[in-house]
Amino acid sequence: YNKKKNPDEALKIVQKAKTVYPNMTVFKQNELSIYVGQKKYDEAKKIVEASVKEDPNNKENLFILGQLNEELGNTEKAKEAYVEALKLDPK
Repeated sequence: YNKKKNPDEALKIVQKAKTVYPNMTVFKQNELSIYVGQKKYDEAKKIVEASVKEDPNNKENLFILGQLNEELGNTEKAKEAYVEALKLDPK
């Protein structure tokens, strides 16, 4: 549905799939992608914040959180997330 430019229908399907298969992270990723595609950064941020809470050592989620905060104009929070991501992977 998302490829057919029907993100609202895709979102409904992904959210239902998340309830049926709560341990499959692909559905969270799909939901996040849909929200970002719709520029619903507040909704996307909630998903990433929950993921960071579940796994605070996931540098990718911290980086995404930084990007979302940047999109929302929260530069200080973006910087904090980027710094935390870099602490986990200083390369």
